[in-house]
Amino acid sequence: MGVLSWLAPSYTDNQSVKMAEVSVTKERLEIYLKAKFPQRQGLSVVRLEPMTVGLSYKSYVFTMSWREAEHQISETLIIRMEPEFGVLPPYDVRPQYEVLKRMHGTVIPVPKVPWLEMDSEILGRPFLTMEKIEGENLLPYYGKHPEYQSQLAEAYPRLLAKIHGLDWQNLGLFVLGVPDNARQFAENQVARFGQQAEEKVYSRIV
Repeated sequence: MGVLSWLAPSYTDNQSVKMAEVSVTKERLEIYLKAKFPQRQGLSVVRLEPMTVGLSYKSYVFTMSWREAEHQISETLIIRMEPEFGVLPPYDVRPQYEVLKRMHGTVIPVPKVPWLEMDSEILGRPFLTMEKIEGENLLPYYGKHPEYQSQLAEAYPRLLAKIHGLDWQNLGLFVLGVPDNARQFAENQVARFGQQAEEKVYSRIV
C-alpha cells in the first residue's frame, strides 16, 4: 500500500503540474500578444485561468492590459485550443472560427471571434480567441433548475430552425465545403459519429 501510494501521483503533484503549465502558457501568450499588438504600450497578461467546461477542447480565460495615451485599457478574451486527443477526433479549430465569424451579427447569438492562430509553436496547438460573454453553463445550470428545462427544450429547436434559415451562401459558409450529395453527406456524418460512439462504449467495456 505504501509503495502504491508513493508511485501514484498525488493531488498536490497534479495541481503543481497544472499550475506550472498555466504559468508557462501565460508567459508564451504574453510574448505572442506583444508581437501581435506592438502598438499597445506596456501590454501584459494580468490573468490566465483554465476553464473546466468542455470535453475535448482546452479553454482559457485571460485578461490583457495596456496603455493608450493616458488611459489604461484591459480586455478579457477566451482561448479555445485544438486538442491533440479527445472524445471525437479528428479536430480542426478552423471550421469553428469560420462559422462563428460569419454568424456574428446575425439572429444567432454567438460571440465575436477576434482572430485565429494556426501556428502550433505559439501555445502548443492551434487556437481561436473569442469575446467573453457572461452567462450560465447550461448543463449544470439546468441540472440544478429542472423548472427551466422545458424552456430550454423549446428554445433549442427554435434556434436550430433559425440556423437553418440563414442564407449560408451569402454568409460565405461555403468555405466549409459543399457536398455534392447533401443526403449522402448527412448519412456519412451519422455513421461516423455512431461508429465513434460505439468505439467509446466498447473501450469502456474492455
